[in-house]
Amino acid sequence: MCLTVSGGYVRFVWAIAEHGISSTSHIQLAAMTIAFNFMQDLCGTTWLPAAVTVASRSPANPQSCHRFFRAPVRFNSDESAMIFEQRCLSRPLPPVDPQTRQRIETEMRARQAVVAVNFPDALRMVLRKKLLIGDCSMDSAARLLGMHRRTLDRRLQRHGVHYSELLEGVQADLARQLLTDTKMPVQQVAEAMRFSNAANFATAFRRWTGATPSEYRRRPPVFAASAER
Repeated sequence: MCLTVSGGYVRFVWAIAEHGISSTSHIQLAAMTIAFNFMQDLCGTTWLPAAVTVASRSPANPQSCHRFFRAPVRFNSDESAMIFEQRCLSRPLPPVDPQTRQRIETEMRARQAVVAVNFPDALRMVLRKKLLIGDCSMDSAARLLGMHRRTLDRRLQRHGVHYSELLEGVQADLARQLLTDTKMPVQQVAEAMRFSNAANFATAFRRWTGATPSEYRRRPPVFAASAER
């Protein structure tokens, strides 16, 4: 999850960082439904988003989605996001039971310990977030993790992984997902991957999958996944 603020509006983005998942259309809309319910729990049942974007093709009956969210819903987006006014962030949070707070803090510490053990996986999640906001430099990723770039590099070396390999893996996963689940033009997919042009993206994508973006999109999903293996 990623929260970004710009121009008086907030984007609450939900993105998949798990490696190797190329088809996600069955969970993108479900994630936005959960986010909607989550925001109404925090802000009250009268809260409504300004808009919703979904990184998948439109369902057969998109009007049901508009009725549920009571806001414009745009499919074939490069991200699944709930967009709402920034002033919602100033609302006071509901009181939290001390025992519930203690349980959550204990779970957080346990998750932090897991992150320390599976550092490449943790960095992959960070890079997915950085890709969303357009800054994928190693320095910025290190700052987000509260460490120096050299420390980040040393920790990756212990796992036999290079930063550029992880970043390309995140780009490849997202590119496959967008080509499979949406009707976005290849140029827009290239821009979402932070490539300067579609030609450079196509070259990289062929290296990742053995096919051009257009060829990959024409393949049946099952065949596309098995062909890469």
